[in-house]
Amino acid sequence: MDFVKPVRYGDRLTFNLWTVKIGKTSCELRIEASLGGRAAHARQAGAGFIAAGPNRATPIPPELISRMQRFALGEEAPPPKSTRKRRSAGAN
Repeated sequence: MDFVKPVRYGDRLTFNLWTVKIGKTSCELRIEASLGGRAAHARQAGAGFIAAGPNRATPIPPELISRMQRFALGEEAPPPKSTRKRRSAGAN
């Protein structure tokens, strides 16, 4: 999860969900919370589809794929830059 902007208890966040990638049995989603129109938190998560009986991966139903494609991540929502600082290879 990227924490882009601090939020406090009582702040009203707006959440958006996009489909990043759709595979045969899994998908990748992006969830973004914004505060006042500016990104506050962002997360990318994967979801797998499992058949209840045999407990194995199962294909995503075509009707669900077509619905998920309507929410495909486009140019309107680029992933925010991570705010984490990286250490250089020589840092202690």
